[in-house]
Amino acid sequence: MIHVPLQPEPARFDALVRQPGLRALAANVEHLPPYWRECLDDLRESYRSICAYLCVLVPRGTGARSVDHVAPKSKRREMAYEWSNYRFVCSLMNARKRDFEDVLDPI
Repeated sequence: MIHVPLQPEPARFDALVRQPGLRALAANVEHLPPYWRECLDDLRESYRSICAYLCVLVPRGTGARSVDHVAPKSKRREMAYEWSNYRFVCSLMNARKRDFEDVLDPI
């Protein structure tokens, strides 16, 4: 496996993702709002459009990009809005990973 260093959290991440997410967690909502989508462009840019699991370029504009939660949000709700838990991946691999926790993390 090729090691991928964790990239720094974008400056606007806390305001766009973490804080709204923490409010949703505090309200104990059943379905977590997808605030992580607010950082998808930052995630793509930080990891140069490379899928964390396939190590292939995910072309801009394909609609095949997504945010994967390494620690699945269905099992670790408290990590749902943390940059360190996000990986830029193609949507096919994200769908196949589902909520498995035994996937090798390149970071």
